Amino acid sequence: MFYVDNGIMVYVVSKGPEFTDKNGYSNAELHIIYENGTENKKALLRSFVSNLHDSTRYGRMVTEVIDDVMTGTSIEDRVTTGYIYVAKSLSPHPQIASLNNLYKIGFTEKSVEKRLENAESEGTYLYAPVHLVMSFEVKNFSARKLETTLHHYFANRQLDIELLAPSGQSFIPKEWFLVSLEEIKEVIQKIIMELSVR
Repeated sequence: MFYVDNGIMVYVVSKGPEFTDKNGYSNAELHIIYENGTENKKALLRSFVSNLHDSTRYGRMVTEVIDDVMTGTSIEDRVTTGYIYVAKSLSPHPQIASLNNLYKIGFTEKSVEKRLENAESEGTYLYAPVHLVMSFEVKNFSARKLETTLHHYFANRQLDIELLAPSGQSFIPKEWFLVSLEEIKEVIQKIIMELSVR
């Protein structure tokens, strides 16, 4: 799996066994190689993920299939299958506004901004504006399947609530989960890491 961290291409060779760090979080050691040839065999997964999500470092996942890299597939042949995004509701509805760590995990084949622009008129966004928290471009494997995997993983944290649409009709929102942003980041990273080392 390749990544860009602070403008430098990084290749993750392998991931070691998971362990619980001193703060009680799940962590693991990574073996990574930088584009200049230097390597780090004891990089910590949580630190690596944190760097990728640091807006000042412009971290980016380049999720192409390793076989394509090894066989010399050109960058033009790498296909973006879609985007996974995480959004937070800006709904003033008391039943929604009172919930901490409520996020929608979604998928789109077009730009995320385009997908979210009519949020106030769609039940999937609780008929309210949303704030885009983060998004990931997915290449050479199904972004839709990644979304489905995330939904299955967080199934026991799915929001279970019945709301009224502007039309007065009741609806039960889907794809909204009561889970911390940190855990969402970890699980996305874990799934992609597992896909990359298979």
